[in-house]
Amino acid sequence: MVPIRPLVITLIAGGLASGCAPRAPVLPTPEPDPGSPELAWTVEVHSDADAVRADEVASEIRARFDEPVRVEKAGGSYHVRIGAFRTEKEAGDFLDIVREVMPGRIG
Repeated sequence: MVPIRPLVITLIAGGLASGCAPRAPVLPTPEPDPGSPELAWTVEVHSDADAVRADEVASEIRARFDEPVRVEKAGGSYHVRIGAFRTEKEAGDFLDIVREVMPGRIG
């Protein structure tokens, strides 16, 4: 089993991440317009330089949650992200669920 690293809640806008910070955004970011498909909050559960390990974590997450899961390459790392939440609060609430379901595996 691959250890999952600390979480990040991220605002994805047009495919680019902004407002990234451990556990919750530190910088204020605008709430996405609920009708905009280009803006969504995600929860990052893993970041790794090893693509195979990132895919393993993504598979484990897909087996446990009914939310979209994707692996995105940024720089030299692969980021496993869950969800497409309309608000930061929804993403944070989901983060709490992830921590309950996977205690000790999530930061």
